[in-house]
Amino acid sequence: MSRAHTYPDNLRERLIAAAYARLQEETPEQMALRELAASVDTSTNAIYSSFGNKNALVKEVTLIAKEQFREAQHHDLTGPPVPALARGLRVYRQWAHNHPSLYRIIFSGNAEQGAVTTLDDKAIQPLRTLLGRLAEADLLQEGTQDGQLLALWGALHGHVLLELSLWPGQGAQEDLYSEHERSLMRGLLTDAALASLA
Repeated sequence: MSRAHTYPDNLRERLIAAAYARLQEETPEQMALRELAASVDTSTNAIYSSFGNKNALVKEVTLIAKEQFREAQHHDLTGPPVPALARGLRVYRQWAHNHPSLYRIIFSGNAEQGAVTTLDDKAIQPLRTLLGRLAEADLLQEGTQDGQLLALWGALHGHVLLELSLWPGQGAQEDLYSEHERSLMRGLLTDAALASLA
């Protein structure tokens, strides 16, 4: 009678760490499980035994990346709400430029890999918080909370993806981003709020 194969207690964590490192540079489709397993001196069977399938392993990395993305934004949620929004947008964008592959997995991946599929996802909670502070101060134009969040996130996410696609590895185009940010602010904020930016 054969016995189930046992693996080291820390193998799961080592596989997640190795996958995280590879997904900084590769897409999930490019990440070869055989090479990943070999990098931590194990077999592909260990991956399937620990996670069930590749998507589940990628999801573990996505969850870590989401938390890092969210935490990177939290320290900029304080202070007057209008400057805080501008800082929050720039921190969001900078994280995406620092981690382009992980950013794409978070926001352009699939649900089985843990990608964002709802406006209630914690990854975009900082944006919701920033908008909530503006609403409390009566500095937002009329609209629903979800509608304003979708408008803000959609515009920012779209701009970031274009930057990553058009100028990969060449650094951000600051003049174009500043122009985009001003346009975004004009579409969201009241005249009183815009005056505070002058």
